[in-house]
Amino acid sequence: ARGGALELAALKRTEPVSYAKEIAPLFKKSCVACHQANGAGSGTDIPPLAGSEWVLGDPATIVAITQKGLIGPISVAGKTFGAGTMTPAGETLSADELAAVISFVRTEWGNGGSTIGVDVVNEARKKGNDSGQSGQWEVKTLKAAGFQVYE
Repeated sequence: ARGGALELAALKRTEPVSYAKEIAPLFKKSCVACHQANGAGSGTDIPPLAGSEWVLGDPATIVAITQKGLIGPISVAGKTFGAGTMTPAGETLSADELAAVISFVRTEWGNGGSTIGVDVVNEARKKGNDSGQSGQWEVKTLKAAGFQVYE
């Protein structure tokens, strides 16, 4: 039986449905309270993950946002979502766990994104750290650090 962070690395990233049940508890722990179990977000404050260009675009950007969090308004699918704060969920997840959660989000709810590996997480974490960003990102600071933004 599978279970635990060490075994997440062995899961096939090319078959997201095969590991969705293992990832669901991590997603629930880190994301559901705000983004909802269906990835739809909440009202005008919390953007959806389902159908989001931020989720489906350059994987390094969603890694950076998940790692350090986000503050301030963000536009998703042409709609602006509040001046709220996304907590830095990635700070409490290993590279394996973060890759698995982001792969889950990129392939759930009709999202047609690719899965990602630990290498993408490690590269994005390094890029974020090298940028000198010490707190939560804003769209403008992501852009200044060289991450792809969707305005």
